[in-house]
Amino acid sequence: MPSDPELDVVLGKQDAATLAEVLHRWKEKYPAVEVMEESRSGSPAVHLADAYQEASLVVVGRRSPLGGHIGPVTQAMLHHATATATAPVAVVAHD
Repeated sequence: MPSDPELDVVLGKQDAATLAEVLHRWKEKYPAVEVMEESRSGSPAVHLADAYQEASLVVVGRRSPLGGHIGPVTQAMLHHATATATAPVAVVAHD
């Protein structure tokens, strides 16, 4: 299905607003930490790798309750970080 750029922008803004709502209490607790809520269509791993170039820390999640198993996006981010070593990457387990 072809991408609809206008719909992508609308959905991206909605997703960013939802993310901002979820992160609100953490932003209040740590006001010195700059957080950018952004949602884009396409490959999450590619977007994270692009953002990584300007980041001082990248935080990615891990849903799997099975020990050290990580998903493809987290694996791609760790591989990219190992190759370029621009910033640390934190992998946080969550439900």
